[in-house]
Formats: sequence, structure tokens, C-alpha cells
Amino acid sequence: MRCGKIPTEFIFGSNCTIETPSGEEWNNNRVRLDDDVDCFTGGSRNLRFTGARIYNQLTGKSNSLSLGTLCSVFQAEMYEILQCARSDDLRHRYSDSVAMY
Repeated sequence: MRCGKIPTEFIFGSNCTIETPSGEEWNNNRVRLDDDVDCFTGGSRNLRFTGARIYNQLTGKSNSLSLGTLCSVFQAEMYEILQCARSDDLRHRYSDSVAMY
């Protein structure tokens, strides 16, 4: 059955922190950008289709995902962030700092 809700899932045991700079920090150039790996994600939708794209700057790998007609931009954004975090390129980088933009 198709659903517009994203189920909540809690995964404990991961050694990570999440930093979300404020707009003021960005405007005042107080955001740390010295991560080991930079990943860029983006979701979009036109009148007919929704898609997502992931780019890993370290490896130069890019992946585009077609998400069909019923997916919202928010769902595309969440899906691509999840796919980026689960990618083989990042799963084994235990002590590196990874930034997702």
C-alpha cells in the first residue's frame, strides 16, 4: 500500500554527531567546512516525476535516483540522505568527518 508517511526508525550504536548550522552562522561565515568527505544531495520534482541525486566529492561518484510520480520533494530529500549515509563509500570511514549538503 502506498503511503505518504515516513516511518520513524531509531538506530542506536552509531558513533556520529549531527551539526546543523543556523542561518546566522552561515551568514557570518562561522561554519566549519574542513570535513574529510563532502557529499552533495538534492531532490527535485517537476509536473510528472520526482528524482534525487547524490555526489561524493572524494570519490567523484554520482548517483541519480528516479523516484516515480507519487514521491514528494521532502521524501526525495530524506531518501537521498539515507542512501548517502548507507553508501559503501561512507560506511567504512569510521573516524572521518562527513558533511552532507
